[in-house]
Amino acid sequence: MPEPTSRAPAQDGEKKTETKKLTRQSQLRSLYKTMIVAKVGPDAVEFPIYQGLACRYSPYFRAACSGNFKESIDKVVVLDEDKPETFENFVIWLNSRSLGDERTKTEYLGWNDLIDLYILADKLGAQMLKNDINFKLVDSIYLKRARRTKRTKQSGSFIKTAQTPVAHTMTGDPIHQVFADITLYAMTEEGSKKVASTMPREILILIVDEMALLIRGGTRPKMKDMCARYHRHDDATPLGKECNLVEKYGLNLYGMSEQF
Repeated sequence: MPEPTSRAPAQDGEKKTETKKLTRQSQLRSLYKTMIVAKVGPDAVEFPIYQGLACRYSPYFRAACSGNFKESIDKVVVLDEDKPETFENFVIWLNSRSLGDERTKTEYLGWNDLIDLYILADKLGAQMLKNDINFKLVDSIYLKRARRTKRTKQSGSFIKTAQTPVAHTMTGDPIHQVFADITLYAMTEEGSKKVASTMPREILILIVDEMALLIRGGTRPKMKDMCARYHRHDDATPLGKECNLVEKYGLNLYGMSEQF
């Protein structure tokens, strides 16, 4: 009499898959379980936000909403030095991962709005938002121009725009490289010389280093270099589907193949 075929391995696999699915659903629900209020600016403009989402992407909120801090007990976080309109853009990104301008219904926020949002993201430790903004800046000028094999002139306001993030971020922040590359690769030769001569020192050093690399036979950055060049990844911003370069171009950066 033939022995019955065991289905235990298949059943175990199905059970693990179902458990994993339920765990992911539980984690997703936890992001939208509790509301907190952010009071922003000198007039304490109130923004209700999901605590789980804010803590997922921001160590600042994670610290404020844990332990016996007043913010954790009252469910109120005060950001009285920040602009309400900038925090509104943060809330929009938090809920949609969008950096479009909801007021004008355009694809991108303006440069100044993006820079203000980047400085807020740096304060909140929201690395994924910083990654998204850097890619928007690069994509809106540098990558699109490169794809069309054209170069563009920039106005003097570009210099002032570059000075703002340098003044509010640490040396080595990826946005410094963003402005260096736009200056070097996305402008006319005349425009590059004019802008580079008055750039903040941190960006000028990066431009000089890049030019030295090119003189030694190096090549301009390729698409596969974009993530390493403009992004940082931590526990909240894994290198995988959530990297917008991977999402947009399907890149298998660094030969990695993590599944998320």
